[in-house]
Amino acid sequence: MMTEQALRESEQRYRGLTESSPDAIYLCAPDGRVLFANRAASEMMRMSPTAIAGSEQEKLFKAEDAKRHIATIRRICESGESFMTETPEKLKDSEIWVDTRLVPLKDSQGQVTAVLGISRDISQRKRIEAALRESEENFKAVAENALDGIVVVDENGKILYANRRLADIASYTVDEVLNLSVDELAHPDERNRVVGFARARANGGSAPNRYESTVISKSGDHVPIEISATKTTWRGKPASLGI
Repeated sequence: MMTEQALRESEQRYRGLTESSPDAIYLCAPDGRVLFANRAASEMMRMSPTAIAGSEQEKLFKAEDAKRHIATIRRICESGESFMTETPEKLKDSEIWVDTRLVPLKDSQGQVTAVLGISRDISQRKRIEAALRESEENFKAVAENALDGIVVVDENGKILYANRRLADIASYTVDEVLNLSVDELAHPDERNRVVGFARARANGGSAPNRYESTVISKSGDHVPIEISATKTTWRGKPASLGI
């Protein structure tokens, strides 16, 4: 097992790399204790980083969630394999949806000594998905007030819906965007990949739900973006929702 000194050294290495990240990043011991949490994690938990560090899962989460977290960490330590999930998390005074990736950290002998976690609040995406399931009108009411760009595309990459923020990112009007397809917005090096993801997702295939890409704006500027995507239905047909 990793010694306390080694754990502290590991924590120090990751601290410098994680404080600027918008995602919650944390390091857990095999027993579930939190060894380190970055600023984004403390903001998500509404606790100071020092209050989180050293805490057991039971102190941070409700009993049912803490038990699930510990079981997952132990399974990762035993298997040595990474784990990804989207789950609702009950915090002190709220419930949020998070997209979480857990990665085993191994020593020189290949033994898992800690688990690195990266979590992102995807509550807005879940609200948008729910609104789209209820009705197109509800979806548009939510999407038009969102701070993120939102797009719905069909299996061939044709843009079916885009909110005002998405149009602003690409320096187009909404009407102009609706006359485009994803491959016309994507950087030439990204076109096949992005359209392939949309096609696979709409048809129920495998595609990452989060990835980075580059948009070519109307003026020709390269705009780096990060996309969170999921399968949806638009006017009765399979489609892909991107935020």
